[in-house]
Amino acid sequence: MVSHRWLRPRLNSNEAHLDSIDNQKVKVINEFIKWRRHLVTLIHGFVPQIFYWIDFCCIDQYDIGPTIPLLPLWVACCERFLRIETPDYSKRAWCRLEPLLSYVFQFANHHTIIRLYFKYSSANFCYGKEINMLILDPLEDKSTDPNDLARIKPILT
Repeated sequence: MVSHRWLRPRLNSNEAHLDSIDNQKVKVINEFIKWRRHLVTLIHGFVPQIFYWIDFCCIDQYDIGPTIPLLPLWVACCERFLRIETPDYSKRAWCRLEPLLSYVFQFANHHTIIRLYFKYSSANFCYGKEINMLILDPLEDKSTDPNDLARIKPILT
C-alpha cells in the first residue's frame, strides 16, 4: 500500500491529482522499487514482483462513497506499507487513517517511510533506521473535502 498526500488536491475530481506536474511521486516510487528489489535479492536471493495499492488508481474518484468502507479490507490485504512523506502528511485525515489501519492489521513493523527526494543507489545502499511513530487521530485534522471526516468516522468505529 502506498500512503501519501495528494500533491494537487481539489474538490473537483477532474482537477485533482495525486502527483505533481513533473511526476515527483511516480519517480520516487520507481526509485523505491529499485531499492526494494535490491534488498529482497540480497536477503532472500530472488527478484520480487512488486505491486502497489494506490488510492488514485484503485478508488473511483468520481464516486468514492461505495468504495471507502472497503479501505480496511484493502489495507488488510497489503503485505507492506510505503509512506511517501511530505511536510504536511501528518496533518491530513486520510494520511492519519491509513497508518492507523495498517497498525490494526498487524503489519506496523513493515512500514517504510520515504520522502519525495528519495533516490536509490547501489553504491550507497542502506537498510534505513528504525524510528517510532505516533498513531494520530484522523478525525482531528484536515481534509480537502469536508465530507471526508464523515466518511472516515464509520471506519474508526
